[in-house]
Amino acid sequence: MRSRRLTALASSLLAGAVVLAACGSSGGGGSSNSAAIANPTGKLSGAPIKIGMYAPTNNAVFNTPDYVAAARAAVRGVNTRGGVNGRPLELVYCNPEFDPNKAAACARQLVSDGVIATVKSIAPQGGAQTVQIFEQAGIPQVGLGALVPAEYQASTSYLLDGGLNYPYAAALIGAQKEGKKKVYLVTTDNAPSGPFLAAMSGAAAKLGMQVVGQQKLPPTTADYAPLIAAIQRSGADSAMIALTEQGAVQTLRAADQSGLHLSWLMNSGNLKPNDYKEFSEDITKGIIHGSSVIPTSYADKNPQVKAMKADLDAEIAAGDKDAEPGKMFGTALLAWPSVNAIATLLKSAKTIDAAGLRAQLDAAKNLELGVVPPWTPSASVDKVNTRVSAPEVYLVKVKDGVPVLAYPDPVDVSKVLN
Repeated sequence: MRSRRLTALASSLLAGAVVLAACGSSGGGGSSNSAAIANPTGKLSGAPIKIGMYAPTNNAVFNTPDYVAAARAAVRGVNTRGGVNGRPLELVYCNPEFDPNKAAACARQLVSDGVIATVKSIAPQGGAQTVQIFEQAGIPQVGLGALVPAEYQASTSYLLDGGLNYPYAAALIGAQKEGKKKVYLVTTDNAPSGPFLAAMSGAAAKLGMQVVGQQKLPPTTADYAPLIAAIQRSGADSAMIALTEQGAVQTLRAADQSGLHLSWLMNSGNLKPNDYKEFSEDITKGIIHGSSVIPTSYADKNPQVKAMKADLDAEIAAGDKDAEPGKMFGTALLAWPSVNAIATLLKSAKTIDAAGLRAQLDAAKNLELGVVPPWTPSASVDKVNTRVSAPEVYLVKVKDGVPVLAYPDPVDVSKVLN
């Protein structure tokens, strides 16, 4: 039954268009300007169902245009396949930049705009205040990119991944599977760094691995040679690099230049496929990513991954360069199952609003989205971060410059983090 349903979905893909609204050009809470509703099949009708998104772009610190592109592609695909019982989805995007005040303003504006949910949103600054606004409004946040305790614990958070710790702990499991025994931990020097290092040290101990060193690097770090020298002196056979994309790239460049070749443990947001071109094969073959989403290279083997790739291809054809394969991997792709989960559950909801969607999310069991493990949104697998409901993570390696599954089945990270 499942294979017939997935095949039918994949075969129904056509080039489509997304309904998009912009929540102010700077994300400061300006009035929304809805684009014209594109209706490629001529069969969509009724008021658009608004879903919101906030994710930083166009700033000097942290940018996620790939998140936005993946969400646009997913909405485009849903509308091409008939929308939600004939009604179109509309994506309302707001840019919080890297500013807690703008993040809160985005939240208030999206509530005012009448969104019934948010998808794959992230606020690197101001997450606690932002999630509180949505919780008070009763608006579910599907696939939220949780960073702070309030986001992991809010009743309206429906997380499609385990947040910050889970993909890195999965990469540790991957290193252990490859026989690695000594790991060096590297992260950015910020508020979450202490708890993160403690969690990774605990996970390493449960896996029988020794932590031989650790560093917190300032965000302004420019010279990574001292870090590489410290890793070499430690005798590590693996290193966890929990840095920004720029920091990860510079770390691996320095390792390449020094001839340090070991296992590099990362989440699926540290590097983009385009970044692999920067390094020798000796470096790329040692990369182990933890990813909550099956990479698009698996499209020939999985109908839902094929559907996701087709939606991204349609987004590229519409002129969105941020959806290109070299820029799209892992964490950003969670926007696609987030949108499709909402569309699927709304089709049988008693009311097409936030309350109706939350009722469906709370009742759903083992929801099959294809590109992530079966999901029970109301499950809780973490005693502290109580809204973590998806403990399984895929291990991804790099082959010929492309992310590929290292193993067909995901690993259950809760066994080493709890």
